[in-house]
Amino acid sequence: MKKTQLSFKYLYGKPTVTALLRDKISDFKVFEILPYQPCGEGEHLYIYIRKTGANTNFVARELAKYFRVKESLVSYAGLKDRFAITEQWFGVHLPGKKSYDLADLKIEGVEVLKINRHNKKLRIGDLQGNRFELILRNVSQVKEVMERWQKITSEGVPNYFGEQRFGINGGNLPKALELFAGADVKDKKKRGMYISAARSLLFNAIIDKRIEQGTFNQLVSGDACMLANSQSVFKVPVVNDELRQRLKTHEIDITASMWGAGELMTTDDALVLEQGISKQFNEFCQGLARLGLKQERRKIRLIPRDTNFSLEGDDVKLEFFLPAGSYATTVLKELVNYKDMTERVRIDFSDDQPLAKLPIEKSIAHNKSTSIKPETKKDHKPEQSPKMRILLSNDDGVHALGIKVLYQELSKFAEVLVVAPDRNCSGASNSLTLLNPLRIQTLDNGFISVNGTPTDCVQLGISQLMQPMPDLVVAGINNGENLGDDVLYSGTVAAATEGRHMGMSAVAVSLVGKNEQHYHTAAVVAAKFIQRLQLHPLANDQIININVPDVELTQLKGFQVTRLGNRHKADTMRKMQDPWKRDIYWYGTLGDKLDAGEGTDFNAIAQNFASVTPMTVDMTAYNSMKKMKKWISELNL
Repeated sequence: MKKTQLSFKYLYGKPTVTALLRDKISDFKVFEILPYQPCGEGEHLYIYIRKTGANTNFVARELAKYFRVKESLVSYAGLKDRFAITEQWFGVHLPGKKSYDLADLKIEGVEVLKINRHNKKLRIGDLQGNRFELILRNVSQVKEVMERWQKITSEGVPNYFGEQRFGINGGNLPKALELFAGADVKDKKKRGMYISAARSLLFNAIIDKRIEQGTFNQLVSGDACMLANSQSVFKVPVVNDELRQRLKTHEIDITASMWGAGELMTTDDALVLEQGISKQFNEFCQGLARLGLKQERRKIRLIPRDTNFSLEGDDVKLEFFLPAGSYATTVLKELVNYKDMTERVRIDFSDDQPLAKLPIEKSIAHNKSTSIKPETKKDHKPEQSPKMRILLSNDDGVHALGIKVLYQELSKFAEVLVVAPDRNCSGASNSLTLLNPLRIQTLDNGFISVNGTPTDCVQLGISQLMQPMPDLVVAGINNGENLGDDVLYSGTVAAATEGRHMGMSAVAVSLVGKNEQHYHTAAVVAAKFIQRLQLHPLANDQIININVPDVELTQLKGFQVTRLGNRHKADTMRKMQDPWKRDIYWYGTLGDKLDAGEGTDFNAIAQNFASVTPMTVDMTAYNSMKKMKKWISELNL
């Protein structure tokens, strides 16, 4: 394709003053400002970090490894430049009340400044803005820079999207066209980057055209304007002196389209201008509309706030605040003709590699005596993947044979911590110990015994005893089946369910038979399934219930994915007497199979297959809701 022009017009003419940007990494500092402060309690741990030469996504992944959580449970408000010293918040979903000091957190180029809990997730865009502290070195004409800075701070600059939005050498734009042409981009982050690049190109092109026409700071008929400190947009059918004055005093701002499907908000002359851009970049406009993005508006003028200008010889220090979504390089573009000393276009290395690992000086400056060479494959020693971490529990008790055999098998490939009840808790379901304190005892074999239920054990294990947190919760091997309706009462399944409630993948394992002899068979089945599960992660709302026939491993026919069957009603309570002639009651035997046909867990076991049942905890009877809504509306209170 023809290369897209990414050189946009200057509002005040191209600067003649030259300067060096990022001669040292400390010359470019960014401080993130949230619109709120963490409240001190809640499921989300907020971590305020100073990172030097580190990519935001890289830090997020390292935090996920440290806390042993999925990457999706680590969040941030916005991406920050790697070629800088930046301070920003990260959020990690960590249910419970455990406090952290993170003294053992070791991420190259990262320093933890604050830690606090909050009751809401930190989301992309949860950002008031950023404060910048920048040093321009070897400024050729300091006086001219001072004059130009005064103009910028009073009248603003074009709110262009920065060059980083388009990727190195504008590489995100051809990728966007490939996406619009039907290319399958599975990586959601890359897909989002390509879409953003396309929208940013069109927005910048509209500003570029207004500067060319002399209407950047002048209202034209049909403009759509935005109120200051607001996202509220209104149309300007007729331009008058009052509106011109409000534009001059920054009460309102002209907007341009962030392209998508639907009609443009502009009319008359403003509409003609934006439609002209759409014809010039027709492929991008049509592609964005086909993907379902909606028309939005963004201010075309950017005015730095809380500014400060200071000198030290021929070096200039700038301090200013920009709202979220704005770029410091956009301001610098109008101020000086700067040379970015990182020369990132020439550097050939993985986007996720910390700068501290590159063979360059700590300042990361690219000076005359420094040549940047990417590491070669022979120099690179890949890190070994950390062992999977598993929290293992059961309902038969910490001394049961099943949990010991399963521990031995899982320990061959994973780091396993056993936290289990001090006694048999079969049938405990999801019960919690609320009226007594929980106590733990570490046994000679390293297993942790708890005077509580299976649910207590998993809650305690995740929130207090296993840090970093486990990757998976496993319950079993249960001494007996958990088929069909059994899952409602099972302490084994309840332990897995609690793991799911706390954000972990979870598996329950049971041995089905009258003698319960072949625990090794069930352990091997569970281990093989869990190892494969690492390649095919569970959805967050699912639990896996595995039942294994009590046979030799060689007699097992394989795996079957099944649904839950169900049983006939169990025997009624049986009345007996104790030795003192007092009445006592025992539960009767389980009900016989009712629904045990093909596809059920009962049927798989009968055929000597290991039954694997994916389950959710949503017990809503959706097929009854519509009918019930009709008659319940007739009830009067």
